[in-house]
Order: sequence, then structure tokens, then C-alpha cells
Amino acid sequence: MSNSQPPPAGAGPAGLSRGLVLLLATACGVIVANNYYAQPLLPALQHAFGTGPATAGLCVTLNQLGYAAGLLFIVPLGDLAGRRRLVTLLLSVDAVVLAGAALAPGIWPLIGLLAAAGTAGTAINVLVPTAATLAGDHQRGRVVGTVMTGLLLGILLARTVAGLIDSAVGWRPVYGIAAVAAAVLAVTLHAKLPDLPAAPGAGYLRLLGSVAALVRDEPFLRRRMAAGALGFGAFQLLWTALPFMLSDRPYSYGSSVIGLFGLLGAAGPPPPSPPAGSRTAASPTAPPARCSPCWPGPGRCSRPAGTRCRWSWASCCSTSGSRASTCSTRDASTCSRRSCGPAPPPPTCPPTSSAARPAAPSPSPCTRCGAGAGCAPPAR
Repeated sequence: MSNSQPPPAGAGPAGLSRGLVLLLATACGVIVANNYYAQPLLPALQHAFGTGPATAGLCVTLNQLGYAAGLLFIVPLGDLAGRRRLVTLLLSVDAVVLAGAALAPGIWPLIGLLAAAGTAGTAINVLVPTAATLAGDHQRGRVVGTVMTGLLLGILLARTVAGLIDSAVGWRPVYGIAAVAAAVLAVTLHAKLPDLPAAPGAGYLRLLGSVAALVRDEPFLRRRMAAGALGFGAFQLLWTALPFMLSDRPYSYGSSVIGLFGLLGAAGPPPPSPPAGSRTAASPTAPPARCSPCWPGPGRCSRPAGTRCRWSWASCCSTSGSRASTCSTRDASTCSRRSCGPAPPPPTCPPTSSAARPAAPSPSPCTRCGAGAGCAPPAR
């Protein structure tokens, strides 16, 4: 979908208000969550309908295939009709099919309804470019980032919410609540979302052909499509098989615990550890660090044979009243298990006046020197 249309007159140069940005972010999170509620519920669905894991897993598979079909055939309609009208229609359909999923009498009707919910869930792919188009130039990056944050939180937290609701009252209320939320969003966005006019001279078949032309003419796009497909496929394979494994022996977890695994992704990766020998690692509150691998002490090597030392041989002479130090460095060679070679003698502190002559530092075999960089005083 194109986001190059000029904003409507009501948007103005000031762009989107903070309230409307938060509404769009919330809407994206709530809509996309409908495609992921089923993942921690798969064991419960299997037992409720007396089916096998392969059939229950189709709830997730066909839901995502329905979403892919919507991306291909539904999203381009946003350039033909008003986007507000299209979003309202998709959310209305989403509310109906989610209500049907909550009342599904069997596994196959549920699979069909979830596939339709996936298709209707492509409303998020209309909202994101709409937010980018309506935003002012000074706020476009922030607006798109906020909307995408809401979308990603919806993906990550949907499993936790679904698992907790299923443990409390069963799996059917999960889709009942989702249906109510979709209906409320349909009414709210119809009232609050500014409309964008249809692109002049655009035709449906022409729009589909332009997508095929982009794929044909842009090799970078093809590579990104392949990478995205492989990554998304691996993600779906993990979350389709993981609930069955965690619900079986020896784990025997319930849906609430399975859903909590989604919080691991919401928390994000742990912060990287500072490199050994850095100022952050050698802070006064940190416990005493071991010697640098390339200065482990006379005649010793703290790394296995063949390991390349990251730091140079170095010795530091700190000066009073300054964090700067004078370093004498020599390139390190590959560590040996028996010996790292002799260390160079420590340099002599530069002469200073008698009034400002620093006290001689206590000798230490450990340093905080980085190769080719300044160094901090030795650890005491």
C-alpha cells in the first residue's frame, strides 16, 4: 500500500495528536493479537475437541495463511477505497468471525473462522501506512515507531493474555473478549481516524500488477522477502510445536505457564556485558577482576592453547590527579598453554615537581589496558 498520498485537510501541518497515535498503536496491538491467541491454547483445543496435534495446529497454520492472503488481495484495496472505511469494514468482519470462534461447535469450523480472522487482521497493514501518511514530517519517525511498538507488544503479549484467561475461565472467553475489543475499535476508529482519498486512476488489477513488477525488478526486495519468510516461518514452527511439548511430560505445564513464555520476548535480550578490561567492567563497585588474559601473571596463560589474546601486553604508570596513564604496549602473540612469554618491564613514572610528585603505585600484575588505547590505573 502506498503512503505517498497527501494528508487530508483536517490533518494539517501539525500532524497527528498524541491521543490518536496511542489509539493507532493500541489498535494495531489488539488486532494483531487475534492471530496469536491460539498458540498457547493448542493443547486445550486438542483436548476440548478430541483431535490430534496435527489438526489442532491447523488453527495457527491456516490463520497465518489467511493473513498472507489478506496481504496480497485485501491490503491493496486501501488505495482504491477510503482507508477509514476499509479499516472499519475489516474490523467489523473480525468481530463477527471472532464471536463465531468463541461459539465454534467443532475444530473444523474453528479453523475456518480463525483463517477468516487472519484475513481480516490485515487491517493493521492499512493502519501503519495511514499513520505514516497522516504524521507530520517532524514526527513521522516517532509516530511509526510508536505504532510498531504497539504492534510488537500485541504479538508478544497475546500468548500470556490468552494463557491466563484460559486458565481462569476457559478458551472460549478469549475469543469472546477479542470480538468485543474488535467491535469497540471499529466504532472508535470510524469516529476518530481521518479519512484519506482514494488514489486517482488506480485499478485493482493494476495495483496487483505493480506488486508483481516490484518483486520482478528489485533484487533487494526479493532477498528481504526470502529472509522475512524464513524468519517468520521459523517463528511459527517454534510456537506451534512448543505448546504441545510444554504441556506433555515431563513438563506438564498449563496454558497460563505456556503463555508466560511470551514475556521472554517482551523483555527483550539481556544487555551486552562490557568487554574485559573496560572502564565499565573495572568500576569501583565491581568485584576485583582477574588478570587480563594477555597479562595473567609471570609464566602463566589463563586461556587454552591457540586462543588469540584480545589485549596487548601492557603496563601502566598512573599519574596523580588525572585518569590518564602512560602505557607501554607490545603486540600480543597467540597464547600458549605453558607460557605467554615474558612481560615487559614496567615503565618509569614521568618526573614531576617535588610539590606534585605522586606516591609510587604499588606493583600489580593486572592491568586495564586496551590494545592501542588509553588505560586506567591498575586494579588494587
